[in-house]
Amino acid sequence: MAEGTIKTLNRERGYGFIMADGESGELYFDRLGVAGTPFDELAEEQHVTFTTAPDPLKPERLRAEDVRLVEETQDHAV
Repeated sequence: MAEGTIKTLNRERGYGFIMADGESGELYFDRLGVAGTPFDELAEEQHVTFTTAPDPLKPERLRAEDVRLVEETQDHAV
């Protein structure tokens, strides 16, 4: 799993962008790609883990999926 920081959230439209650690670009994610914490409880600048997959609308781009707060992934490891 990759790690990064939530940079932008649009709660009304249900999507956001993650800046992956060590990368220069942002990855799109939507409320369906969030696991664990409800989308409405996420906040900008939170540290998350995620996987990537091709965007169904633009397969040449990657999007973030299985987005989880870092605290949640540590809880599952215990």
